[in-house]
Amino acid sequence: MFSLLIIYLGSSGDFIKVYLYILFLSKYGKDIKLNDLSKKLALPLKTIQDALKYWEDLRSFSEKAYGLYSLQSSRN
Repeated sequence: MFSLLIIYLGSSGDFIKVYLYILFLSKYGKDIKLNDLSKKLALPLKTIQDALKYWEDLRSFSEKAYGLYSLQSSRN
């Protein structure tokens, strides 16, 4: 758990914003779309894409069909 905290603390502030907003949307079963994230968080689409790639690489969540994302229930 401590190593996860260090990874998150070392993350870009924008990347953390993206992660937390996806966590919020997932909690309520909402669709997660790149353009919506960009508009709601007032971040460029490129930043959203970079953040998603970063979190995917850490296996925090994965891409599903049609540009939607889902959080992983546990880290491997």
